Amino acid sequence: ATFTLALVESDGKYAYTDCTDVDASATIARFRRWLLDDYDDPPTCYLTSGGVGAEYSLQWMFYEDFRFQFLRGTQNDSQPAFISVDPQNNILIGPKPNAAYTMGGQFQRSNQQLDVADGTDIPEMPADFHDVIKWKIVLKYAVDESNQMCLNKWNIFGKPLLNDLEINQLPDIEMDGPMV
Repeated sequence: ATFTLALVESDGKYAYTDCTDVDASATIARFRRWLLDDYDDPPTCYLTSGGVGAEYSLQWMFYEDFRFQFLRGTQNDSQPAFISVDPQNNILIGPKPNAAYTMGGQFQRSNQQLDVADGTDIPEMPADFHDVIKWKIVLKYAVDESNQMCLNKWNIFGKPLLNDLEINQLPDIEMDGPMV
């Protein structure tokens, strides 16, 4: 999922509750981990007053290197260039912003908890695959009760549906550019 974060002048540490989930248009509610070290899709940043036309990528640093570089001694505020995550899952920006910046990146949501009491929750997976949940329950029952008939039904009806869901969720295969 995608998030945005308003960087405040002279502040270089942000919790996930400071970020906005772009899909939900609200503060991140279900957080598992940051996905900020992706070389192909790095987090981006721009001066808020300048707009997205001046957007640039932030470079990932491992926490130990970031701590050595930016969390020791006195640092001058400047344009953010590096990003890291501390052991408490806070986003660290270095150097600390010298003005208001807007940052964007990716994060992984935690599992969705469905409310079984009233049955009104709708799974976030595509509607075509809601039956996968039913078939996973059949599989669990078949294994728990050693029920061969239910296991056969899972193999015939449930497993192909689960395979289709996995294929549906994979990214498209793309050709790389020229090597030379």
